[in-house]
Amino acid sequence: MQRGAARAYDRNNDVDFTYGFYLIQTSMRTKEEGPVHASRRRLFRSTLCCAALAALSAVGCASRGPLASAKVAQAERAVEDAQQAGAAVSAPLELRTAQDKLKAAQEALAKGKPDRAIRSAEQAAVDGEYARALAAKQRANATSEELNQYIKVLRQELERLPK
Repeated sequence: MQRGAARAYDRNNDVDFTYGFYLIQTSMRTKEEGPVHASRRRLFRSTLCCAALAALSAVGCASRGPLASAKVAQAERAVEDAQQAGAAVSAPLELRTAQDKLKAAQEALAKGKPDRAIRSAEQAAVDGEYARALAAKQRANATSEELNQYIKVLRQELERLPK
């Protein structure tokens, strides 16, 4: 308990209050018993802290599973987008790398290793986006070359026209 905190004792409900802080001490004092020994209070508080810590760590570990599943799904979408963008033809090595990392993420998720699944899924997503970007770049370069050819032909025809 911190110094300076206001303290009240509710005899009707056998509850010890600390204003500004929550202090859980139900049925620790009674009119006949008087104050509970300090060791019992410490035991109660340490048990309460351990229970709270166990609950928080269980929630933390349980929250990794849905995050891993979401990351794997995101990686699947990135690899699929790369395939649809034509990365199998224009960036096959990058696409294969993304597929391998996605497969590793799926295996880690199946084995119950969410941290490894998250890491592999994030790498697969980045590799998939890179493969898609390379495919898009190659398409843009091909389109640019085609337009440059049309421009060249048009210039040649303009030069042939009588002035």
